[in-house]
Parts: sequence; structure tokens; C-alpha cells
Amino acid sequence: MHVLAPAKINLHLRVGKRRDDGFHPLLTWMCTVGLFDKLTITPSSTPSFTCNWLALSADNLVLKALQALPPLPPLS
Repeated sequence: MHVLAPAKINLHLRVGKRRDDGFHPLLTWMCTVGLFDKLTITPSSTPSFTCNWLALSADNLVLKALQALPPLPPLS
């Protein structure tokens, strides 16, 4: 599956106090712009992440989201 993820600009961002779960509540007002990342999603038995931009850290939200998903049943 191929998905376009639009880039966005935060016009306003307010970060609240850290919650017990370690995250902060956010209040944001954002606007999309005419740039996109192209995401290719391929079924797999183990989460993995590759990127053609070498400067991107392996510790990013896409990889964290993949790792948080429950395991998928095997492909038939």
C-alpha cells in the first residue's frame, strides 16, 4: 500500500505539563503545505522501517507506532 503523508506547519503550539504516562497534552493549530512523504506499507511478520533519507534517525514516531501494533496473523 502506498500512502501520501502531507507535511504541515504548526501555526501555534502549546505544550502542557507532563502527564503521569510521560506524555504532554498539546494544543496546536496547523496547516498542511504542498509537500508529502510517500509511505509504502508492506505486510510482514516483524516490524521494520527503512528510509531513503540517511539523516533520519531510526528512533522516530513511525517505527515506534509499528512496534506498538499487535502482531498480525501470518500471511496465507
